[in-house]
Amino acid sequence: LFFVQDALRWIAVYGKTSHVDIVNMSLGGRLPWGDTQTLINEILCQNIIIVASTGNNQADENKVDSNYISYPAGYPDVIAIGSLGLDINEMCDYNIKSDFSECGENIDFCCPGHHIVAAKANTVNETISFSGTSMASSYACGIIALVLRYLKNHNIHNIDNRKMCFFLSKMTQKVNVLQDNDLILQNTFNTKVGFGKLDVDLTLFDSKNKLQQCFDNIPLDWKIEHVRP
Repeated sequence: LFFVQDALRWIAVYGKTSHVDIVNMSLGGRLPWGDTQTLINEILCQNIIIVASTGNNQADENKVDSNYISYPAGYPDVIAIGSLGLDINEMCDYNIKSDFSECGENIDFCCPGHHIVAAKANTVNETISFSGTSMASSYACGIIALVLRYLKNHNIHNIDNRKMCFFLSKMTQKVNVLQDNDLILQNTFNTKVGFGKLDVDLTLFDSKNKLQQCFDNIPLDWKIEHVRP
C-alpha cells in the first residue's frame, strides 16, 4: 500500500501536467487506510477521473462487512465498479451480478468482470482468462476514456468525477441479481449493482448542447456518499 500511496502522491503533483486523465485502482481493502482519501481529493481537484474496483470477497464477508464495498472504491466521489458475469448452464451471462462482486454503500456501476480474456504476460500472442472486479473497473475506464475523448473533441472541459458519474448513470442497462436461486431484476439504483450495467448510449451524444445540459443540471442532493464509520 505504501507504493500505491506513493504513486498517488506523484499523480497529485504531476498528474495534470503529465496529461493523466484517468486513474484506475484495481485493488481494495476492508477499511479506509492511511492518507489515501486526502491524496484522492487532491487528484480529484484536478478533474482527473478516479475509478476503483469494489472487491471480490462478497461471499466470504461477515454480516457487517457485506454492507460495504472495499476501499479505495468506497471513498466519496471515486467511481466504484462491481462485476457482472455468472456461469449459467455452461454459459457466462453478463447481465447477472457476479457472486464474488462486493456490494454495499457507495457502489456506482457494474461491468463485465468474469472470464475476461487478456494478453498473457511474457508471451508473444498467448491469452489468459481472469475474473474479478479489477477486470470490471478496467472495462469501465475504457468507456470513460471514449467519453472523455469525445468531450475534448467538442470543447467540453472541467468534467470532474461527480459530473462524469452522473453522466454515466444515464448510460446504464438493467441487470439481474441471483438471490435464493431466483434471478431478481434490479431496475433502480441499489447497493447490489449501483445504477446497473455501464454501457454506451449514443443518443446522449446527439448534440453538444444536450451534453452540456446534462453536466450542468446535476441535482445538489444526487448520490451523496460517506466514508464508512
